[in-house]
Amino acid sequence: MWACRYCTFQNAAGANLCGACGSENPKNRGRSNGFLSKFPSISFNGAVNLIDNAIDVFRDVATSSSSSSHQNGIIAQVLQDWICPRCQLNNDPETSYCGRCNFHRSNDIRSNNWICQKCNLQQPVAPVNFICPLCKKKAPKIIVQSASSPLLTSPRSDPLLYEVPVIENSNDVDKIYENVVKFCKDHRQPFIDDSFPHSSRSIGNFRSLEKSHIDIVWLRPSEIYTKDGRICPWKVFNNPKPTDIEQGLLGNCWLLSGLAVIAERPEILEKIVLTKSYNVHGVYKIRLCVDGLFRTVLVDDFFPCHKKSRSMIFAVGRNNQLWPSLMEKALAKIYGNYGNLKAGRAVEGLATLTGSPCEHIDLEVDMTMSPNEAKQALEMIWARLLSAKDANFLMGCSCGAGRRIVKEEKHSRVGLMTRHAYSILDVRQYGPHRLLRIRNPWGVGTWKGEWSLGWPGWDSSNKLELNYEQTRKDTGTFWMPFERFTQYFDSVEVAHMNVGWTAQRFPIELNWEQCPILRITVIEPTEICFTLFQRNARTALDQVDIVLLVHREDQSNKQPGELIIRSNRRCLPSVRTEDKFFEPGHYICTAMSLQHFVEGKTVPATLVMHSARYVEAKFETTTPDIQRQSLVQMALAEGTPIEYLPNVRLYQISNNFSGLLLMIDNLQESYCVQVKADCSSSQNVLSSRADLTVADCIPPLHRQILLILTHCEPSQSFIVQHQLNQRLTKHAKLGDFSFRSFDAQNEPAFIRPSTIALHGPRPLYL
Repeated sequence: MWACRYCTFQNAAGANLCGACGSENPKNRGRSNGFLSKFPSISFNGAVNLIDNAIDVFRDVATSSSSSSHQNGIIAQVLQDWICPRCQLNNDPETSYCGRCNFHRSNDIRSNNWICQKCNLQQPVAPVNFICPLCKKKAPKIIVQSASSPLLTSPRSDPLLYEVPVIENSNDVDKIYENVVKFCKDHRQPFIDDSFPHSSRSIGNFRSLEKSHIDIVWLRPSEIYTKDGRICPWKVFNNPKPTDIEQGLLGNCWLLSGLAVIAERPEILEKIVLTKSYNVHGVYKIRLCVDGLFRTVLVDDFFPCHKKSRSMIFAVGRNNQLWPSLMEKALAKIYGNYGNLKAGRAVEGLATLTGSPCEHIDLEVDMTMSPNEAKQALEMIWARLLSAKDANFLMGCSCGAGRRIVKEEKHSRVGLMTRHAYSILDVRQYGPHRLLRIRNPWGVGTWKGEWSLGWPGWDSSNKLELNYEQTRKDTGTFWMPFERFTQYFDSVEVAHMNVGWTAQRFPIELNWEQCPILRITVIEPTEICFTLFQRNARTALDQVDIVLLVHREDQSNKQPGELIIRSNRRCLPSVRTEDKFFEPGHYICTAMSLQHFVEGKTVPATLVMHSARYVEAKFETTTPDIQRQSLVQMALAEGTPIEYLPNVRLYQISNNFSGLLLMIDNLQESYCVQVKADCSSSQNVLSSRADLTVADCIPPLHRQILLILTHCEPSQSFIVQHQLNQRLTKHAKLGDFSFRSFDAQNEPAFIRPSTIALHGPRPLYL
């Protein structure tokens, strides 16, 4: 017999789970996973399982490494000089297989390039019929790349298991919820969520609390003191309004401004808080769209409070409403703690709350524009805001957090807060005046200029038209002219709540070896929008660049053809394309992060497709050549070809690219083109070649992506400058164009397989 540590029920010695509450026998694993452990669809102790898995993986790797180290041990193995090109492990020179990833040494691309014996031209892929493109001789091949090389393997056409993705199983969630309620009722105790403990771990690294020496106690609503006292009974909803939300000590106005917006739309709010009535056992279901995927979580109703005053530390709902506090806690649970909710843009809050495609409108007009161009740009922005309001879309905005230099005193004098998110409640063309109704989620601090509540220009007519009295009652709400709005605010975020549109969501991983693509078949003409999310971007140490490209499928080879539309390339949590009208046909959507070509990393992501009509979509993983071809089609579509030399075309992409892409087409039939690109004066960028100065010799009738620069630190601006030198030659070596080796053909040399996949020269005509 063994006694359950949770409910003290006496169980048979051979029982793995408690017969009363379902907790695990501690003799099995040495610890219990709580009374919900028999429902594996949602694990409240997932962190423990992840640690166990990580330990198992570490043991596997250690075992594999030790098996190939022979008598010398692992330390001696690291000192040897055979480096695996796939995982970069140093292996014993006598071994044929890598001790970590089992990669065979004969597949090393660095030793398997095709080399012409006559003119020494070196290529990562053997030319057609083994005829050298430079000397035109059918030269005997010295080494031909192995058929098992990653670059020559055929693309995977089989879809992954999540081809038709199942984001959540609502039946499992409902079953767990019912079991929790039953357990609490039977044992006459409230639900305590052991996966989000009432401790500092769930608070997170929150320095303002530490500096203030705040003592925290976790309390249930019946024990909490609020401004409304006992006048209003505790409820989940009590006629919710935007003014019901009070921000606490946490700097998460990006989320609360979104809550204020959806408070105007109860049909959206009710889809998020699934438990709509006050639960005496403290069990609530919350559904949020995190990183493009909907997740339903259970939370208890214990909230962090001041120990002395017994008032809530974080978000509070007026009239004793729980929905703001429950939604904030659910998101804190998903991200690990409350501290991880600090800082963000309203676009993230709207996407999390609605799951809709969200648009970022930049209000900071380019200073290089002429006055007339700047005026036209602002006119277009105003038209987009009016259109979004007419479509009943949700909108938020950001103040003092853009590229412009911001002086806090200047904003403070007019009642605005810097690095702060606001909600846009209305957009109105009132005669010649263009006005916006805005709300500060803090409920304090409002605009003091024209059309503010204290502005002397109000009269009985415009007070009635613009609902002055209601604005005065709604705390933190104010009217503001559009011209002044663009002066102080830097961006607007819009959630496109398109009624009747369908969404297909695909969890993917951005990896250079198995590149994710979406093959799309459009049967009827329809509008489509694509969004790419970086999963875990909020808690990751670094965000990487991401970009989406949509092409018409080339029916001859099933590869990306004409570029139809693409997103901006940005180091942001998400990027999206504009709504695009698609004619019937076959299309390919590629998603990529160019930094993973440099570092060999895998980026977890989510690809979401919203369409006005249902569109057939099939997810696949394929070879890097698909992504390379996608970039080539982008360069051909957007880059203006420049010919510094006859029949040598340079393509350059920098607009909406967060960096630079350079591509060369050598149309010469008998000459190589040698190119030296110096980008050493660039700042805050990373190079796909791991060097800001590169030199290459491109064979006749070949194409090569020379270099890709990527914005490195998103919080700082970047500068891209480059100088190019080109010449035609009959020689395959760089000669005096080289800065390391006179006999080199590419500098830096193509060593990593990912570098070859992205930058290796390819024939123009196949």
